[in-house]
Amino acid sequence: MRCLFHVMRQIQQVDEFIQHVNIAMRQRHEYQQLSIVIDRIESYDAIDLPSDECLKVAFCLFIINLFTVLMNIEHISSLFH
Repeated sequence: MRCLFHVMRQIQQVDEFIQHVNIAMRQRHEYQQLSIVIDRIESYDAIDLPSDECLKVAFCLFIINLFTVLMNIEHISSLFH
C-alpha cells in the first residue's frame, strides 16, 4: 500500500514537471512568433500621410493585419493545449 502511494506520488510529480516544460516551451514559441512580428513591424518606414482619410484607411489596415497575426498566434498556441 505504501509503495503504491510512493509510485502515485512520483507519477504526479512527473506530470507536474511535464506541464511546466510544456508551458515554458509554449511561451518560448509565442515569444519567437512575437519577435518575428516585431521585426516585420520595425522594418517599415514611417511615412506622412497626405490626409486624415488616408490615415483612417492606413489605421484600419494596420488593425486588420494585427488581428490576423494575433489570430494566427492564438491558433498556433491552441495546438499545444
